Amino acid sequence: MNPTKCEDCGSEKITYYRQVRKDGVTVVTARCENWHHPKHGKPFYPVYNFHLDKLPLLPKEKTYTNQPLFG
Repeated sequence: MNPTKCEDCGSEKITYYRQVRKDGVTVVTARCENWHHPKHGKPFYPVYNFHLDKLPLLPKEKTYTNQPLFG
């Protein structure tokens, strides 16, 4: 079962990514909006539950959007 809420921060914004391991195997992983693994001890999910061609590739690190410092 896929998580609907992050166990660390409670975020409900979960994004699933396609990740290619160093050995070339494609796996599915998830991150919440705060870049946590949503479920402790479960960094990967069965690929057969996803359309791999529709998942974004996991970025090397979380990218932040630039926000103006003053409104």
